Amino acid sequence: MPKLEPGQGMAIVYRLHQFGGSMWNMNLYCDDRQIEPLHDGKFVYISMTPGDHLVYSDKRHKDDARIVRVEPGEVRFFEATPTSNTMSMTLDLLEIDELVAKQKIAEMLKR
Repeated sequence: MPKLEPGQGMAIVYRLHQFGGSMWNMNLYCDDRQIEPLHDGKFVYISMTPGDHLVYSDKRHKDDARIVRVEPGEVRFFEATPTSNTMSMTLDLLEIDELVAKQKIAEMLKR
């Protein structure tokens, strides 16, 4: 995990390997800033200033937007699950306990 910059917070978003939806590489956005794509079985780090931030994968409609609040020095973990509606594929972000998330990420790194 990268070191936090002084006064910053971080969200770590991971996507477990699944056969269904594995071909979809989802873009992630934080406050209209594009983060690297979230591939199947991978994770991304999002550095954030303290406060509320909007994290989503559907840039046009922001239907899947989630407000993420971080405090200085805080790290929050989210599991991203692909979901589809009739028009597009988006990510559902579920906040996960730090210990559980770190275990899942460690398993992903073994692959």
